Amino acid sequence: MRHRLTQRAERDLKDIYRYTFETFGHKQAERYLRELDAVFELIADQPGIGRVYEGRTQLFVHGKHIILYRQAGGHVTIGRVFHGAQSRPR
Repeated sequence: MRHRLTQRAERDLKDIYRYTFETFGHKQAERYLRELDAVFELIADQPGIGRVYEGRTQLFVHGKHIILYRQAGGHVTIGRVFHGAQSRPR
């Protein structure tokens, strides 16, 4: 199964990259985005791996980040990626 990102999830990743780059440097920022991409692939391969969050939305935790996603039509859509200390989006 394939995955795709919503525009909001893409903005989340840009924000994560920017923060990680400013705090830990380029290498760590690149490494963490590669890790997240690998997690997206894992979710696409095993969409039942997450917990039910709301309705059809599922939640998967990676490190300190929470990934919200939905499975439909032969693919997984990553809706949000946010830090666990943030308020959970609706």
